[in-house]
Amino acid sequence: MKSRSNKFESFIKIIILSILVWVAFVFGYPDGGRLIIIGILIIGFGFWYKVYIKWYPNTKSLNEKIQNKIANNQELSKLEKFSLFNINSGSWMWRMCSRLGVAIVVIGFIMLIIK
Repeated sequence: MKSRSNKFESFIKIIILSILVWVAFVFGYPDGGRLIIIGILIIGFGFWYKVYIKWYPNTKSLNEKIQNKIANNQELSKLEKFSLFNINSGSWMWRMCSRLGVAIVVIGFIMLIIK
């Protein structure tokens, strides 16, 4: 089961990187200012995701329901498994988005300084 979750996390990371490349392509050739804006948007998305997962009222009741099912050794539906993954992924998604966003902002500042 551990390898399946690692593959799924890698798949999610590839999707996020491809979205970033698409955003850069849509905005055109990324100069320093555009990279800074893209980095700030990525950091904002990570923060929003963390806040949504941690403070949304339905996630707390859903998490309790899933934990009860796990404690009773009942099978989880696909939706419940996906919801459990989202609830547990809030912290690593925030860390990944913040690190990636800061890296892109720094690259943008370096490009502005060089020009």
